[in-house]
Amino acid sequence: MKNLWFLILLFVLTGCPKSEPVAMDVPKDEKAASGITFEGESLKLAGIGIEMATESESGERLTVTGTLEADPAATAIVTSRVEGKIIRLTPNVGDTVRAGAVVAVIESEKLHEAQLNHTLTVKRLEAARADLARRRKLAGLGAYSHPGVEESRKAETEASAALEKARSEVRATESALIEARSRLASQDAAVEQSRTAEALTVSQLELVQKQVARSERLLAEQLVSRQEHEGVLGQHKEASARLEHTQAETRGALAKWREALAAIETVRTRQESAEKTVATARKQLGLARQALQRGEAIFKGGYLTSREVAEAEATVEQARVSAEGALDDVQLLGGQPGDNHSIPIAVPFAGRVLERKATLGQTVTAGEPILTLVNPRTLFAQLAVFPSDLPYTRPGQGVQLSIAGRKVAGIVDRLGESADEKTRVVKVRVRVDNVSGRLRPGQPVTATIGEATKRLVVVPAGAIQTQGGKKVVFVPTERPGEFAPREIEVGTTQNGKTEVRTGLKPGEKFVAKNAFLVKSQAMKSELSEE
Repeated sequence: MKNLWFLILLFVLTGCPKSEPVAMDVPKDEKAASGITFEGESLKLAGIGIEMATESESGERLTVTGTLEADPAATAIVTSRVEGKIIRLTPNVGDTVRAGAVVAVIESEKLHEAQLNHTLTVKRLEAARADLARRRKLAGLGAYSHPGVEESRKAETEASAALEKARSEVRATESALIEARSRLASQDAAVEQSRTAEALTVSQLELVQKQVARSERLLAEQLVSRQEHEGVLGQHKEASARLEHTQAETRGALAKWREALAAIETVRTRQESAEKTVATARKQLGLARQALQRGEAIFKGGYLTSREVAEAEATVEQARVSAEGALDDVQLLGGQPGDNHSIPIAVPFAGRVLERKATLGQTVTAGEPILTLVNPRTLFAQLAVFPSDLPYTRPGQGVQLSIAGRKVAGIVDRLGESADEKTRVVKVRVRVDNVSGRLRPGQPVTATIGEATKRLVVVPAGAIQTQGGKKVVFVPTERPGEFAPREIEVGTTQNGKTEVRTGLKPGEKFVAKNAFLVKSQAMKSELSEE
């Protein structure tokens, strides 16, 4: 250490080297920077060592980070079909429920109205049947004398208009469903992007934390200045702020995604009701046309008594269709004839309650989420992998996961199609069997993927310097004693060696020893120019 400071002092007393522009065919980032020149004996006194970048094989496993997520195919949002008040809500977050279990009961005014309408249509059907029996008896006595063709034509026109109105409602719900699905797809993409950004921010924060610890050690040994150490602390503060921001964006994107999913359920309910209305209107139109045809035939043939009976038969049939439609309305809302106006809400499969979005006594709208249910048996770990590491990752490959101190085995399920524009990582999905049921969605994951043997460019950790907030190495130019900064992208550091992902190729020369003196000279040149 004493020898090192002696060299620095001698280097400063020798003279202030000049800083000149680099005039050679170098990469774009080097052209933008000024060359750092050491004149005379200053280069020898500085003890700058130059080495050639070489490749080495790494048999270490590929280690990446990510987040544990629920299986989308095994996740359900439990909603109410209609607006109503929650009068019973049993499970809490974390509770396990069996398939088909009733988890909530909704008191619905709309179901009450549907029950009353069904009762009324059944009574009308009974009255129509009684009238038919009476007319048949009167027809046998010759009591009828005038046809009602005009009334049949009016009924046919009204039925035709009702059918067209119902068809318009179906078309409107189809358009609304397409729009809702598009909105869900957009929100799904937003959730994926937010989760990827959050995973990368976690990785960046962990890296900055390591840099803070290293800077503190170097500061204690007086190898870095207080200003450089405060710069590292500033990076840590910025990374923490970015993490809070990305987490907030993820929560916001998930909320919008759930709203879009609930909107789809609402539109589907409208569509089912509209399709039922179309079917009922079509039947009623057919009956009206048959009645008109019979009335016209009876009028032309003089079969007066048959006409009156046919009208009664048509009335009975229309009443029967209306009663069936009213029954469908009751069942579509989740009720049964004769029951009260309470709707039981059952879960589609066995699982664990992930979220509880409503409370007892709350009034919910149609499609509003009440519970989020997830089958915890299978989970997915979404891992962030750099494109350069993808050749060492394949579907079906074994993965060792570390989750909350537990070691869990997983299998690569799918590789992402492309890298994220902002984070420059590819999402790799790993299937995890949650046999114990102790794992939870949202937990951070550290994964080790296979035996990722690969060729790496590694340099001494001391050769890498930070300049202008970027990682650089210094490479010699064509001019003797002159060096230029080269921006690089670094990987992991082990045993004093740091992986260089991009920016330095095998066979290129770089400053391997006392690179911090080159950086110091560059800073001194900048200060002298100012």
